[in-house]
Amino acid sequence: MAFSETREDRNRGVVEPRPDLVREYKRLLVGKWDESALNDALALVRSILQDARLALKFRWESLHPTRGRRTPYPIPPGAPEYLTEFMDSLNSSLAPELPTSASMDDPATKVQRQATMATVLLTVQSLKYPNLPPFKIVDETGFLRDVQALLFNLCVLVLLPKLGAQDRNEALLLRNALHMHTVVVWDDEPTEQAQLRSVLLASNGHQKEALAWAWRALETTPPSAHDYMTKAQAVWMRIVDTQGPRAAIPFLLSLSRSAPPEYLPEIMEMAEQTWSFEEP
Repeated sequence: MAFSETREDRNRGVVEPRPDLVREYKRLLVGKWDESALNDALALVRSILQDARLALKFRWESLHPTRGRRTPYPIPPGAPEYLTEFMDSLNSSLAPELPTSASMDDPATKVQRQATMATVLLTVQSLKYPNLPPFKIVDETGFLRDVQALLFNLCVLVLLPKLGAQDRNEALLLRNALHMHTVVVWDDEPTEQAQLRSVLLASNGHQKEALAWAWRALETTPPSAHDYMTKAQAVWMRIVDTQGPRAAIPFLLSLSRSAPPEYLPEIMEMAEQTWSFEEP
């Protein structure tokens, strides 16, 4: 992977959200989180970086430039009949078009490439760029890291489960990138940092630790926040997973007293689901 050279600009690294990219982010946020959303999120982060004069190019993207039909092999003037027939045979059997994909020469599979791209895009703030003069990524609106957080969740929910035993190195690198993202990018936002760490720990099978971080995220979120119930649901699910449905009832009772009244129907629905878990 390398950053392609772009016009030197004092605004290099400055993130300025374009309205169309913001709309794409909102669409992905409320849409179905599947492989299509994963690919769109990868592309969205790259578009944001390109606007910040940091156009990314991965190795496999430059292995095969786009080409059309092959030029027929020339037949030398005065060539013997057997050679002319042989060259005619070669020309007539030429493939109609050369592939533009690097799949023949590059051993990386699609999922491995997705993991490599995600690893880079989640840690872009901490990378060094030897082919560029010193600069710092400036994300005053937080748009880049918000999109990265979306990519983070898609990696945990969609990409990590797709990485098999043969992709162990890519999986390890991706998990380390996910962890580094929480440390480097969200060090000034402990609530979001705790939420992302909880998601990552749960995916690693560390359910008790995931619950502890989910609690931390909820405790640092005011009830008036738009994502308060999202974090409450995360705690509820972690309690059910680690301690069983009955252990979640006291939490829901406490939540019904601390949450704004408009959330009561949602809390009641969570309680009904909790009791259904107990049914034989």
